[in-house]
Amino acid sequence: MKEILLFLLLFYSTQSFACTCKTPNKITESEIENAGEIFFGTIVSIENDETNVVLIATFEIKKYLKGQVRKSHLTVRTSSSGGSCGLNFKVGQKWYVFSEYSDEGLYASLCGRSVQLTNFKSKAKRLIIGRKNYRKMKRRVRQDKIAIRKYHDKF
Repeated sequence: MKEILLFLLLFYSTQSFACTCKTPNKITESEIENAGEIFFGTIVSIENDETNVVLIATFEIKKYLKGQVRKSHLTVRTSSSGGSCGLNFKVGQKWYVFSEYSDEGLYASLCGRSVQLTNFKSKAKRLIIGRKNYRKMKRRVRQDKIAIRKYHDKF
């Protein structure tokens, strides 16, 4: 009986992810230059594309850090699964979005610099992601903002 239970536990998984990315380092000037839109926003709606492979999130923009088109709302695409490096977008979440341009529009992924900001607000979520990771995420967003401001000051 123990062997059967052990066998079942070895092969039981609630989630698995194939996406592997390195943690973003300090932002570089070329990353800022090559980025699409960089902003802080709140997700107001989410829909799937026709193939159900891509999530399309509509953001209400709170603050632009970099952008060509200054709109009150933007749509950003991401893969609909974490295994394909998609972001776990949900309506009402606040995000720091560092997007790229693709053929279909703006795109963001787990391998980019985007961060869900509600992680910063919730003590329970901070405990889940760990105090060290929480500080790293917060520091990275702060450093990105400073670097982007310096980049803009050059022009």
